[in-house]
Amino acid sequence: MDEPLPPPLLPSPPIDKQQNGVAGFWRRLCAFLIDTTILGLPAFVLGIFLFDTFANLGVWGRPLGFGVALLYFGIGNSSLSRGQTLGKWIMGIRVVDSHDALISCPRSFLRYSVLGAPYFLNGALISPQILTGWVAVATSVVVFGMGLSIVYLFVFNRRNRRSLHDLIAGTYVIKAAGFSSVEKRRTWPGHYVVVILLFSASIVAPFLLRPLADKTPFRELLTLQKDLVAQPDVRAAALNAGTTVFWGTGGKQNSTYLVATIHSARRIDDYDAFAAKMAQVIFENYPDAIRKDRVVITISYGYDIGLAWANLQRGYNLSPAEWRERIKPSSAR
Repeated sequence: MDEPLPPPLLPSPPIDKQQNGVAGFWRRLCAFLIDTTILGLPAFVLGIFLFDTFANLGVWGRPLGFGVALLYFGIGNSSLSRGQTLGKWIMGIRVVDSHDALISCPRSFLRYSVLGAPYFLNGALISPQILTGWVAVATSVVVFGMGLSIVYLFVFNRRNRRSLHDLIAGTYVIKAAGFSSVEKRRTWPGHYVVVILLFSASIVAPFLLRPLADKTPFRELLTLQKDLVAQPDVRAAALNAGTTVFWGTGGKQNSTYLVATIHSARRIDDYDAFAAKMAQVIFENYPDAIRKDRVVITISYGYDIGLAWANLQRGYNLSPAEWRERIKPSSAR
């Protein structure tokens, strides 16, 4: 009588999470980096020769960049290109639906809209006057709710590597060769809970932060921001006030500051005169500036289309007394 085989000395090796044909984290990340390089390099080169043209786009720069990216990814991930952008083709992966079929163009455009909107909206030059009420809530939902959910799912949803744009469009990213039918694992319910919490926080945050706008010093800074944007040739302005702690020869010391970044709508011929003019607006409309140790003004002129960006900048870090000396000659002109 034959004896039964002895049990194995070692347990069976764990099943590879990517054996089901779903593209892994690094393949997808590398494909995305290749695609962004393919889009970014031509945009950067064009920006060298068309700097002023791009700069004149102003707030329309990022929408233009989004439109170009939408065409590239929308067509590339659709059935027209067999579900592969150039980056995905190089990395050997493609986009399919739950039945392993290639997706239509409208579906692919929807998929990238969810992915690209948070990035292109974040950092856009949006006037503070319109970032109120439901506009502020919608912006927060897109930038933070959608954006953080995409990053979270892309990193932590290891079962099927579906991020928010995949879940909404009903797509998977799979290895392009060797899998005629790919196993579709369900997303862990806990991930949905996290996404709901992120969206809920993005909705509530603007309402929680709104009272700060009516308190000092935020109220005064917001008013100053509006005054600066109202000046000729000023496209946007960003302000920051605070205190820096450092150690000097006399021990621990504090230095108060006001930082103003001014985005110009045109190429500046005389940076000194333009900075002095902005300083005059600051001291006239923000009395607390005279009590600061340093008032920093950065003049920036350039473009940002999302795919590429460049700026010509000049910075000034002066005390209020030094600014007064600069403002006097400028006012006399």
